[in-house]
Amino acid sequence: MKYQDPSCYLPHEAPMLLLDEVLEADDRHCLCLSIVSSQKRLAPFLNADGSLPSLVGTELIFQCIGVYAGILDQIMNRPKLCVGMALGSRDFKTNCQTFAKNSRLLINVDMLMNDDSIGCFYGGIKSFDTILCSGRFTVYRPSDDEIIKLCSRS
Repeated sequence: MKYQDPSCYLPHEAPMLLLDEVLEADDRHCLCLSIVSSQKRLAPFLNADGSLPSLVGTELIFQCIGVYAGILDQIMNRPKLCVGMALGSRDFKTNCQTFAKNSRLLINVDMLMNDDSIGCFYGGIKSFDTILCSGRFTVYRPSDDEIIKLCSRS
């Protein structure tokens, strides 16, 4: 299946849109790609040597979860909901300080639990079959009414 650009599934705009491509997705899994290159979307966040700090991995995984949610909305014929909130990560482990220049990062998420408002995912990033980082990630997806309440608080 051919997927749209990640921007079609996320409310993010440059420079905060970090994913380059959606590779695969189904009702429990999503796989995206980001390339550590000054010519790609990660360019504003690269170190002087062209590497990327590995802590950016948490945002890459959260964005992959957002893409998963957008694709699932399409599969289920639900209206597109753009707002999602990262609640946190647990057991995040990274095996490196930086992602190497020109590396192809495969960002994978697998749904562990989802009740349409709170979801828990296992997420990881690999390059050349080496696991670079992984953890569990929790997200919250408010309803339209909850968004209005959150935005009206002062």
